[in-house]
Amino acid sequence: MALAVMLYLPLLFERVRGIRRQDGKHSDEYVKNRVESIYFDVTHFYNSISGEAAAVPESWPDFDGMYCSDAWNGLLAQMEDGFFDCNYWTGYSGLGFLYVNKVELIDRTGDMATVSMTLHNGDRAVPVLLVMVFERDDWRIDNMTYYWNEKPSTRYYDWRQEMESAKETNSQEKNS
Repeated sequence: MALAVMLYLPLLFERVRGIRRQDGKHSDEYVKNRVESIYFDVTHFYNSISGEAAAVPESWPDFDGMYCSDAWNGLLAQMEDGFFDCNYWTGYSGLGFLYVNKVELIDRTGDMATVSMTLHNGDRAVPVLLVMVFERDDWRIDNMTYYWNEKPSTRYYDWRQEMESAKETNSQEKNS
């Protein structure tokens, strides 16, 4: 009996832990709602700025600090001025009326999730794939990949891959 209890208890604790992870912030619905909430804040802000406020990005909210992973922010801190030729929050360098739709959870495994959505900026719409990670007690964006449909092929831009590549290039240039 004691042996059976000793063998069963770890399985029971793992099952309870697994059930708990499905609840609350680890539910599929929560992850999807988190992305919708992040982009509600982002689109509301960008749709509300104009004039002088639009020209002073230093006064804008720190969306990266609030909504992106530590790894993303670490890479971002290593980017040199001029690296970004468009705003990854808006999908383009220009700014039209901004909104998102078609937010769908593609996959969630443990502390990682993949979410797709369509980001609209004025009359342009771009499909976006977000990689989310659970850290600092919530889901945060760890990567954004944008897909532009241009016939005859589809072109994509993986922001994290581009930052990592730029970091490596900068490092090699400094060592030369």
